[in-house]
Amino acid sequence: MTAWFEKSFGETYLELYAHRDEQEARENLRALLSHIPCDRDEPVLDLCCGAGRYLCALREMGFRQLYGLDLSETLLEAAERTLAAESSDTPCQIDLIKADMRCIPFENHFCAVLSLFSSFGYFDEDRENRVVLEGVYRALKPGGVFVLDHMNRRYVVEHLTPMDEGERQGRWVRNERRITPDGKRVEKTTIIRDDEGHEETFHESVRLYTPQELSAILIEIGFRDLGLYGGFDGQPLRPDSTRLLAIARKPEEPA
Repeated sequence: MTAWFEKSFGETYLELYAHRDEQEARENLRALLSHIPCDRDEPVLDLCCGAGRYLCALREMGFRQLYGLDLSETLLEAAERTLAAESSDTPCQIDLIKADMRCIPFENHFCAVLSLFSSFGYFDEDRENRVVLEGVYRALKPGGVFVLDHMNRRYVVEHLTPMDEGERQGRWVRNERRITPDGKRVEKTTIIRDDEGHEETFHESVRLYTPQELSAILIEIGFRDLGLYGGFDGQPLRPDSTRLLAIARKPEEPA
């Protein structure tokens, strides 16, 4: 059976979420990197890079070795087009890699790995989601930094919009959301209908982690200097924070 994330990130996704632009990525990264000094000559991985908006922003900010990994060939092709279309005065090597996030093909390589825009928690089994974090740990150089930008579970549970609908990009779109009975996942069904009455339906299911759960897993894997924040600018994590941002470091020496 095909997993939801193997079907949902295609051309329709690109069209519906065209409003998620590079200006937002620039602002997020500018705020984030003010708290995380990074050498612009060191390699950085954008894990689940999508259509490449964060890669474009990183290149614009002077990074010279960038990697983007994603499972969607459609999104990687979009990233390649976007990167080629935008000129840059900074020489930059950018490698786009088609791979499952559970199988990051690097070891002790990156000074930073970024997992942004809730690109974590896709798998049904907690052990598979943990495998992703273990792969990030292996892929980082000693002293390297991991940034995980995820939804704040408490905020999602308390402010969930069960349904919304309207026109987007010339199509009628209906979103239906729910929290699973165990409270561990947020699920969304999106129904899209065009002017000719053709319908597409997409499903999403993402694991919601409490700050305590996420902290425990990262520390068990070996990460240290763990900080939890409510946004890219380093604001404190509060119950009403929309985001849960975890920043952790791989020790210089093995724990």
